[in-house]
Amino acid sequence: MKKQMIALGTSLLLVILLIGACSTSMTDDERAIAIAIALTQTAAAPAATVPVAEATIAPATEITATVATTPTTIGNDPPALPNPPAVSDTPVAAPTTAQAAAAPTAVVQTVAPGSTEPLPITQPAAKVRTLLVAPGEPGALYALLTDQIDDNAPIANAQFLISRDFGVSWAPAPSGLPTVDADCLYNMSMDYYGATALFASTCEGLYRWSEAEPTWTLLSEQPTGLVAVVYSNADLIWATRPFTPTAPPLLRSQNGGETWETVALTHTTGVANIGVNPRDSQTGYAIVWPDEEAGSDLRRGSLFAPWQIMPTPNGNQAINTGMTIDGGTGNLYVTTRSAEGAKLWRSTNPDVGNIDNVQWGEVYAALSGVNLELLSSGWSSQEDELSIYANFTQLLDDQLVYALYRSLDSGRTWAPVEIK
Repeated sequence: MKKQMIALGTSLLLVILLIGACSTSMTDDERAIAIAIALTQTAAAPAATVPVAEATIAPATEITATVATTPTTIGNDPPALPNPPAVSDTPVAAPTTAQAAAAPTAVVQTVAPGSTEPLPITQPAAKVRTLLVAPGEPGALYALLTDQIDDNAPIANAQFLISRDFGVSWAPAPSGLPTVDADCLYNMSMDYYGATALFASTCEGLYRWSEAEPTWTLLSEQPTGLVAVVYSNADLIWATRPFTPTAPPLLRSQNGGETWETVALTHTTGVANIGVNPRDSQTGYAIVWPDEEAGSDLRRGSLFAPWQIMPTPNGNQAINTGMTIDGGTGNLYVTTRSAEGAKLWRSTNPDVGNIDNVQWGEVYAALSGVNLELLSSGWSSQEDELSIYANFTQLLDDQLVYALYRSLDSGRTWAPVEIK
């Protein structure tokens, strides 16, 4: 089981970052993918006073980065996943006038993260696997740090931290982590409605902690990769299953995680990420592991309706496995990857009745050699804007380096967030 999970963690991201620097003859190592799993159903809130420390964060155009001296190394000879789906020749339908007016203007910065300097060191670990944004103005931030860059593998040297001042300072989260084996914790999730409740997905089952019941309680022995709680209905939960060959990759619970049912999807490679639209509890989105025969990497469905293939940006281009949903509008954000650099996209109509009419607008374009993997989103200190959190990744000396960044203006510009 553990070998299968580690095998799945190979990184297509590494392929993209190596394309510009390596020969066309690639090994399995060069096909490895490092995947950020993250999701959010945090409702957008009105702007509040900007914390003093936030006002002093330099924009992305003023980064003074330092080289990571001990970046995490990539495992030796991991098996390769299937190649990503080929880009379709069919163009995406042009947006209507109203959609075009609502779409953000794409911003390509003349100096972007990683363009003139290596990415900065932003956390005392290899990467931030998960960043959760609690409700509030600002709400608390929770960061799960790990030395394991493979998001489908168990956490290595886990740290679970909290910031109550919008990322200025960090401390150990009061919940701690459930007592499980060191190689058993997969991910942390949150119920964003009402009192904060945290979920820990482990190989031994699903645990829950809340401020009202501040001890980790085992809900069921069903292993999960991560969970998504339907907004305002804690009994309805979706979950991904840690990779198991031939097993249905998606689960659902109608009793708060005590028992689970399997959900069929028209693919065989597993689900990397899942999120629920907080404005429409009947709509969910799933990102599947790349599969040439599966078509788009993105799916849309509900607890009880069949899941459909959903168009991705730029003519069904392959997407990274991070996504986030704006709780106030229902807008869906994803990123695409290519040798020219990653791009951030927004759909203002992801839940449109005819799924073929889903439209995408480009928000931000990274420079060559830099990838962008979404983590979460939530309240912003800028009025009428969304904060978006992401891992920026870069290949330095044949090793992947991760840096945590935040955009305060719905993805148009970015600045690093240091966890200290």
